[in-house]
Amino acid sequence: KQWYQRRVAITAGVGWKLYDNDGPAEFLSEVQWDESTRLLMINNVGTNSSLPNCIRICPPLSTKNSHFYKPLLAIGSHSGTVLIVDLTTTKTIKEYAIHTSSVCGIEWVADRRIISFGNNVSGSGPIKNELFYTDIRTGRTLQLRTNHKNKDETPIVGVKVSHLHQYFIVLLKDKPFELWNLKTLSVIREMPSTFPPVTSLQWSPAQNHALKNTKFHKKEKSTDCDSALIPLL
Repeated sequence: KQWYQRRVAITAGVGWKLYDNDGPAEFLSEVQWDESTRLLMINNVGTNSSLPNCIRICPPLSTKNSHFYKPLLAIGSHSGTVLIVDLTTTKTIKEYAIHTSSVCGIEWVADRRIISFGNNVSGSGPIKNELFYTDIRTGRTLQLRTNHKNKDETPIVGVKVSHLHQYFIVLLKDKPFELWNLKTLSVIREMPSTFPPVTSLQWSPAQNHALKNTKFHKKEKSTDCDSALIPLL
């Protein structure tokens, strides 16, 4: 019996069973695991690199990005750098020195753009948050929240991007969140101090159906209103 190696790659929920270089690829409607299936472990970050602190994979394959799609992985390190790894070749294709502190989180806001945040919680003195918008194609970065420097500042604990990539929310520890416009990179609203702190948040696209017959929806229908304008707290 001729030996072959079977590998399973998962892209956007679709399974493919790959044989040797000369054999055909077989489509699987459901990923099937058996004794011959092997998981290959490959080192993506060199031993001289800073320790990874967070990772986030890019948006999945769709009909809109199928002509240029690459499965990319963003890795935030303790030294403040962000690495972009091409998972098809398992090689680091970009490395950006963005933050002056540890990268605490990364969110993809488009196929080639990310938002990353970090802070100096472990250090002494007042909290210093860093929020950056980066285009990984050009390396251009833009720092956000540059006017939020006060003694009452608390660490950023999360960033949540809406499903249509038109808005995002900045979650702060023990403080109300901030709602941002992703197109203009400006603050839409800072929730009042009486608003209770949020421990968990997700955008809900189902809320669009509830808004169809409301005055708010009729007022905003001429604009690019996000189908997930109301988050679940």
